[in-house]
Amino acid sequence: MVYMTRTYTKEVTPQGVMKLNRKLNQMKKRIFNKYVDKICKAYYIEQSELFAKDKRSDLADARHLLYYLSLEAPMTIAQLRKYMMDNDYKISHSTIYHGYNKIKLLTETNDDIQGIVKSIKKECIN
Repeated sequence: MVYMTRTYTKEVTPQGVMKLNRKLNQMKKRIFNKYVDKICKAYYIEQSELFAKDKRSDLADARHLLYYLSLEAPMTIAQLRKYMMDNDYKISHSTIYHGYNKIKLLTETNDDIQGIVKSIKKECIN
């Protein structure tokens, strides 16, 4: 594989690609962790509550917001599932997708959710 820039051409090795993928995964994990911190503060909950198998609406809404922000980051659903499992929270692909769609619809109609999403994105990405 040849990678071209304006000043030079460089061949990319498989090891270089693997190193780049590791760095990207580390970056996405850091963003995920920032989202977790900001969502817990916004919802006044502990991280242990966010990753508890509890169906309380405030906790479910917080998790749905985490799915939405993470997938918009962009992360893949597989990466998001891995990060959730790293926190001892098993989750299915369809549950993540459902939560993502729920928040996506709310951001179109609810100014409060729009504000929370914008605020957290601004704090975590910059």
